[in-house]
Amino acid sequence: MSNPFRNPEENPMPDAAITGDAEVWAAIRHLRIRGALTDERVLFVMKWMFPVTWGVLLLILGTLLTS
Repeated sequence: MSNPFRNPEENPMPDAAITGDAEVWAAIRHLRIRGALTDERVLFVMKWMFPVTWGVLLLILGTLLTS
């Protein structure tokens, strides 16, 4: 898989600060159109990173509740 962020000029991001939901979705659509968010990367995050994050959060919560 090639790196879509090789050169910032090839994949420019909007410089304006994202201040609301419309700007967030516009930035996500911009990344999607530019190919920066591929299905494989999204699936990797959904399959592996979210469960790990929730596991760590539950571990911290369990530690706080038992102490």
